Amino acid sequence: MDGAFSYEQFYWKVTDSLSGPEGDAILARFNSDVFGPSTAQAAATGATVPEDEFEILQAQRAAKRARLAQTAAA
Repeated sequence: MDGAFSYEQFYWKVTDSLSGPEGDAILARFNSDVFGPSTAQAAATGATVPEDEFEILQAQRAAKRARLAQTAAA
């Protein structure tokens, strides 16, 4: 990776591409993993082991594609 890569720019490009209700849930989980859970999240979840984030993301995207295909077929 060259020294010109901007992680901040990358982060904002990703967040912009995930705007909307579905993206909000993905971003909240991502932010929790990267920056740590908020106090409310930590209290609500306890000490559970997190699921594989990429599997969750893949499942959410697959569900969205299925909904879109169902809508298009109707």
